[in-house]
Amino acid sequence: MADVIVSGMHDARDAEDRRLLEEGAHARLLESYYAVIVDRCAARLPAEDALDVAADVVVRLLSELERGRRYTAPFRVVVHNVIGWKIKEHWARRQGEPLELREEIAADDPFEEIEALVTFEQLLDGTTELEREVLTLRWRDGVGLEEIASRLGKTRNAVDQIVHRGVARLRGRLAA
Repeated sequence: MADVIVSGMHDARDAEDRRLLEEGAHARLLESYYAVIVDRCAARLPAEDALDVAADVVVRLLSELERGRRYTAPFRVVVHNVIGWKIKEHWARRQGEPLELREEIAADDPFEEIEALVTFEQLLDGTTELEREVLTLRWRDGVGLEEIASRLGKTRNAVDQIVHRGVARLRGRLAA
């Protein structure tokens, strides 16, 4: 009986994904997977790296979709494969292994693609002023957590907690 329910859930999800793909509603499709992407990255990576890798996943998927890429596998399978590949790439970089970066991806500006969907400020709506400042320094400006702590006169742990709370607010907003 459980197999029927799981299969039915996948069928319904796959049908909704196909509908969104056909409509070209790429942002809505990726938004529906965002919590899964972030959670899976958070489960397999250090906290300070999980959101960066999750962003890489979203940027890659969005880039492929906007270029007209179509998949033979269900989109949910593609999402999980890309998450796995990006996590593998992350660990390879941490171990100092060189990675080849495809030319068409290297030329892309990931923020340009995301900004076409939503402004950075809109993304951070609903966060506190301190969370907004920390998340802006981290995500938009690419400042490391130690440097943020130094700039704000806080401990690294305090900055980690601020990031965590801000991300929790964003997840709650996206899930609603």
